[in-house]
Amino acid sequence: MNIFNRHCCCSESSCRTGGDGDNSNVQPLISTSSARVVQELDLDEIIPEEYDGKPCSLFTPVQKGDEYRVSVRKTPDDTLGLMILLSQAPCEITVKHVGAGLVLKWNHENPDRRVETGDKIVSVNGVRPASGKAFMSSLKEDQEMDLVFRRCS
Repeated sequence: MNIFNRHCCCSESSCRTGGDGDNSNVQPLISTSSARVVQELDLDEIIPEEYDGKPCSLFTPVQKGDEYRVSVRKTPDDTLGLMILLSQAPCEITVKHVGAGLVLKWNHENPDRRVETGDKIVSVNGVRPASGKAFMSSLKEDQEMDLVFRRCS
């Protein structure tokens, strides 16, 4: 006796079934014949006439005490462009300077969430560094970087 019915339909023309081979209960997840437009939107109603065409920020500027995320993809030729100060205190990594590199590029593209001198690095790829050595290793080796900073000044 099969106590679990495991049916899945990937499209109207090809279906997979559970272990019993019975296709009579299988229904498509989405039927193209029943698709309909829920609501048509008039862009003139959405975009105000005074819109100047410049991109607007979806974020409020970072304030003192806020944490914010910076995501960059690094190739072997790229540098982050950060000078950092590793403190003797555990997990105390401070941005000393932002120079040419991926973070400066990020700053130009994201002016409301720019990395500034004095900001602290909280985590790299979801990991809070236990030591400066571990932190430096992940900065050098990882290609995809999800950095979380805290604004301290």
